[in-house]
Amino acid sequence: MKLNKKGDKKYIKFSMAFSNVPIHSKIFTEQQFLSEDFALRELINECPLSANNILVFDRGLQARSTFDEFSNKELVFVTRLNNYARFETIKKLDILENQTERLIIEQDLQVRLFDKRSKRTEKFLRLIIAKEKETEEVFYFLSNSKELSSKEIADIYKQRWEIEVFFKFIKQNLNFSHLITRNTNGIRVVMYMTLITAILLTVYKKLNELKGYKIPKLKFANELEVLIIKDIVEKCGGNPNQVDDILKPK
Repeated sequence: MKLNKKGDKKYIKFSMAFSNVPIHSKIFTEQQFLSEDFALRELINECPLSANNILVFDRGLQARSTFDEFSNKELVFVTRLNNYARFETIKKLDILENQTERLIIEQDLQVRLFDKRSKRTEKFLRLIIAKEKETEEVFYFLSNSKELSSKEIADIYKQRWEIEVFFKFIKQNLNFSHLITRNTNGIRVVMYMTLITAILLTVYKKLNELKGYKIPKLKFANELEVLIIKDIVEKCGGNPNQVDDILKPK
């Protein structure tokens, strides 16, 4: 895909669904998927979701029809809305807790949104308007949940930052920012290998109650090396001269 008409560089996009570990990923090469409205919608629709899942995605997906589509499928979601979005207020809802660690929740509204053609959404939507305590920046949070409180919706969206931390991890620590092939299938293989490694490392980190990624990565690599050496020693019967025979292709 091309980012603009004048440029001659071609790009690929990869999107990922994340729930403590990656649960689904997809590579996009067609021009239409340059828009997150198409890419994220397709990724989400392919995800193995249950009724207990809550979808959390960023402002890249803004299509009003997609919000209605998720509601029709009974998929509960939490996202952010652009502050200039057009809406009409149907009802003002009660706010039980009006503060999070960083935000003051000012309004909890049942709304209908308008798209570019002034067509209104059909399904139940809630708009939570909050202000950052220090900077007074205004945030619009959107959800189709009738059960969650406004504070819970704001807190749930905050958890979306975990995917950004994960992206940073696979790029900086697992070298996924440097592609070793331009072949789409080759890129897909590299991505899957990277994600398998990331899942193993994430599980290792949680089982050992470690924080961050750098130290767990070193400890994981060292322990894996020791296990491999132990296997070689056992297969050689304690005789290092038999290593060449073990590794010799049959």
